[in-house]
Amino acid sequence: MHYKLLVTSPVEVYETRQMERRYKDLPAGDTVDVVLPVGVELSPATTEAYYKQYRLFVWGLGTRTKTISSHRYNVKDFEVMFNEPVQSLAPNIYPLHMVVERNRKNAQIAASDSALKASKVAEYVLVVNTPIEAYTSDLSHRYSDIPARDTIRILLNESTQLSPAATRARYKNRDVYVYGAGVRTRTISRKVYVYNDYIKHYRGTPLELYTYATEEVKSQQSTSSSYSPSSSGSSYSSGGTRHSTPTTGAYIHTGPRGGRYYYNSKGNKTYVKRK
Repeated sequence: MHYKLLVTSPVEVYETRQMERRYKDLPAGDTVDVVLPVGVELSPATTEAYYKQYRLFVWGLGTRTKTISSHRYNVKDFEVMFNEPVQSLAPNIYPLHMVVERNRKNAQIAASDSALKASKVAEYVLVVNTPIEAYTSDLSHRYSDIPARDTIRILLNESTQLSPAATRARYKNRDVYVYGAGVRTRTISRKVYVYNDYIKHYRGTPLELYTYATEEVKSQQSTSSSYSPSSSGSSYSSGGTRHSTPTTGAYIHTGPRGGRYYYNSKGNKTYVKRK
């Protein structure tokens, strides 16, 4: 027997037949489908129902619903009616809680996206003082260094300061990851925009907003010496021979002789101790 039922008061939905975890109720005014063997009556104890192609475990059928129609079918007629094999009417498709979870995540993404569009961003145009290393997005391939006197552009949150850490930049219409932007450059301009306006009115391909890794942000917030546009580029000194271990997630480089090093917060090359 196939029953089409109108929900007259919210019907409880659970994860399993044991009803251990409850999900969003089916609202009044919606309809559900129930398939029962001939001779088995509809009752609140009937747990299996189908709602918008989802298989649910519910409580309250027969007392919180009104029968719109009920028909007896043999299997072949039933398959024709639903235009699919009967076994797929009771599939292990996504239960309702997955739909609810997806909607919740979509709402979070929408809220986050809305907040991002309303945030303020700063676009930097920087002139390179000392050659800067450039890499692909996964840092697996190194391009030729960006030479002194060339310019790069970077987009950051307004409150985020330039850093020597890996940063996404635009160089000659190519998106690259660079090291040392906060110490090897001099700021030509810094313009603040509302991000949504920046995206809408930017001519050509807009820069992608870049956010430093969490540990790098924490490091910037905890240190007394910050990198400001007015001072960037003036404090860089090449070389540096002290040995240490990076604590801010800095990228480890390997030299031609096997030496391993990274750039510290001041842009100096710092070697990692050999074990």
